[in-house]
Amino acid sequence: MFRPVLIALVLLAATAAHAENYDATQVVTAQTKDAFTGQAEKVRLGMQADGRYEFVTSSERKRVEKRLVEIQNLFDHYTEGTRLQDTQLVELLTAQEEINGILTKRDGERLICKNERPTGSHRLVNNCKTYSDIEHSRRATQKLMSDYGAVPCSGANCMGH
Repeated sequence: MFRPVLIALVLLAATAAHAENYDATQVVTAQTKDAFTGQAEKVRLGMQADGRYEFVTSSERKRVEKRLVEIQNLFDHYTEGTRLQDTQLVELLTAQEEINGILTKRDGERLICKNERPTGSHRLVNNCKTYSDIEHSRRATQKLMSDYGAVPCSGANCMGH
């Protein structure tokens, strides 16, 4: 009885330690115009093929680009040494939050862990993969299915229905 509990605690501690190593810092912080320019360029490069954020959808990409332009416009009308008006500050923080939310969701380096039962087993196994690995696998499966002309099962065409 004591041994399974000990093993579970060790696995839980290992998972927690790994989760602590994941750096989920915000991508866009827009403290200064120069810092923002570098961050915006990094985001745009990351959204290209094989970039960290390559899985951003086209509608999300448009939202991110629109918000980057909004932040750039705020900085273009900002005089160094003065304080942003409250409405401008709210606009800035809202834009940053939306960008960071989209990029965090589509971050290819984000680790996703699931407790799963392998086929033929009653034991749960902690299975961790990056979002990039999961998405590449999903897309490869979809491509394979379309190459074979397979269509999802629905309605009367399904076996057993």
